[in-house]
Amino acid sequence: MTDSERFIGIKVNPDTKTRWQQAAEENPEYRSLTHLIAVAVEAELGEQPDTGGEVDVDMNGVHERLDSIRDEMREMADTIDETYMLARNEEMADYTELKALVQDLIPTGEREEILKRTPEKPPMETPEDELEDVIGRTGSASHLARLLQNEGYTPIEIKGVIEQLADDVKGIEATFARPQEQSDKRIYRVEGYDG
Repeated sequence: MTDSERFIGIKVNPDTKTRWQQAAEENPEYRSLTHLIAVAVEAELGEQPDTGGEVDVDMNGVHERLDSIRDEMREMADTIDETYMLARNEEMADYTELKALVQDLIPTGEREEILKRTPEKPPMETPEDELEDVIGRTGSASHLARLLQNEGYTPIEIKGVIEQLADDVKGIEATFARPQEQSDKRIYRVEGYDG
């Protein structure tokens, strides 16, 4: 670095810097705050101010810091991506497990036959050890939800799996036993499909 390229740092209070910056921006004679300062110093020293020449500023330190920040940001982005993928994989494993559990619990048979079977008690009144039996006979979504919530799954997860299975798996249906009342939702596998 030659003598003409040396960087000089000046500390001033924020109000002074704001005034100087505003003066440099408002006067087309100055290209920047640095140029204003250089011209003022030269004028104070009795030298002919250089209003049209270039003022070189050493930006190496700034560039190094920006490179360092960019590298740190890339590392953070990579860490965020890895964390997201780990969480997503764990979530997908839980979702796949829940889908398999629902498919194991639901009944297989003729639609009309399954829909005729009625749970003897509402889900909250059905003893926990009888829930699987009720689900296996009737496909009652409300009984299924109670059983799976006891296993730690949330209602939204259970509802999502029921809807996805009915939409995506051939032979699995989710319907109301009493469509006119929109009550007593059932999920079952229609006989003849392997799902």
